[in-house]
Formats: sequence, C-alpha cells, structure tokens
Amino acid sequence: MKTKNNRNMKKIVISALCIVLSVFAVKAQKIENFFEKYKSNKEVEYIHIAPELLKITSKLAALAVFFDEDIPEEDKEVIHLLDDIEEFECMISHNKKVNLQKELKKHKILKSGKYKLLSEVSQKDQNVSIYTQGAKDNTIHNFVVVLEDKDDDATILANIKGEVKLKRIMKIIALSRKKAKNDA
Repeated sequence: MKTKNNRNMKKIVISALCIVLSVFAVKAQKIENFFEKYKSNKEVEYIHIAPELLKITSKLAALAVFFDEDIPEEDKEVIHLLDDIEEFECMISHNKKVNLQKELKKHKILKSGKYKLLSEVSQKDQNVSIYTQGAKDNTIHNFVVVLEDKDDDATILANIKGEVKLKRIMKIIALSRKKAKNDA
C-alpha cells in the first residue's frame, strides 16, 4: 500500500514540476525568439547577415588591407574583429509604438537569456546599453546592443553572435583614443 501511495505521490510531484517548468519555459523567451517575433512587423526594419557573408566580407576586407597601405590601424583591427563574429541581426524602429528597448524589458528577454550588462552610456539625446552572455578565458560571448535615440524616437537592437577576444577590443579602444587625441 505504501509503495502505491509513494508512486502516486511521485507522479503528482513530477506532474506539478513539469507544469511549473513549462510555465517558466514559456516566459523565458530567447533573444532569437524576440527577433523572430518583431522582424516581420511593419514598423521595424530588419537586417540579417548570415555567417557565410560575414566570412566573405572578412576575407575581402583582409585582402583590401593587404593591398592598401593607407588603411588606418584602427580600421584594420575592426576588420580582424569580423573574424570573431559568427552572425549579425539588427532591428530598427522609428516608431514610439514599437520601442524595442521597452519590449525587451517587458518580456525580460535579456534576464532570461542570462545576459549581463557590460556597458551603459546615457547622454541627453541617446542611451546605449551593451549586454553579453559572459566573458571566459579573455573572450566575450555574444553581444546584444541597444541604442535608443531620443531625438527621432529610434530604437536599434543588434544581436551579435560570436566569441570576441578582449585583447582585440582593448586594442581598438586604445587606437580610437589615440586617434581622437591626434584629431583634437
């Protein structure tokens, strides 16, 4: 009798657990699902660059660097950065009704996808937030960039998949600062 009750109790617990997990699974949307939902919205411009095109672009850019000595060092580093990017998606909304930043927060997409805020810049006319799925072994994994332009009510959301070396990013930042000082 006890064994039968234990089995029934296990079935009840397992059923309840499955129901709870399925509710969380529905709520925990991924960034890919978010893009899928909004990419066909008439108020949103959608851009997708497949891995194959990124590889071709990277190779063509590297070839240009080889033949053109006048390309600035900073641009060369950005071209090398293309090697680390596996896929790129971007959505742009110029309509207050479809504020991608607010929609992301409402659906808790970044929290459910285990993204962490990497950087945030707030200026009078725009806000920029950069999220990542984490850094490991001096490599940053997958980026989500959200830019909100307050002047023209535009929201830009970019999903960048890949593994980018921190060393490469730091070099680009250093070169950009050096260039800015030289231009000033």
